[in-house]
Amino acid sequence: GEGEGEGEGEGEEMKLDDVMDDEELVDELLTPFDGAALFSLICTLNHSCSPNVFIDYGIPFGPVEARVVALRDIKKGEELCFSYLSKKLPLKERRHELLDYGFTCVCQLCTEEASKEEQQE
Repeated sequence: GEGEGEGEGEGEEMKLDDVMDDEELVDELLTPFDGAALFSLICTLNHSCSPNVFIDYGIPFGPVEARVVALRDIKKGEELCFSYLSKKLPLKERRHELLDYGFTCVCQLCTEEASKEEQQE
């Protein structure tokens, strides 16, 4: 019959409430995420170390919403870019941090700083 040869609990589906009540399982599944959301416009924006916009995710524990806010005047047709990094870092450190995203930044700021470093060598 049904369930023969199965140990107790095997083959049973867990309900979301059961998973969320299991702190160890939640930590294992969600680590290292502090939170996640999908914003269809924001996820298409590229990185720049000298961004023209920043992303305002609103208040913590409030409704999940985000706004793209201009940091300066933006010319018609100019690409909107925000910084994937949370703080100002020297060129070498920025490039190292951005390796996690799978690219070497060649924004205007990085290009200028790299050129200055090459001239100093």
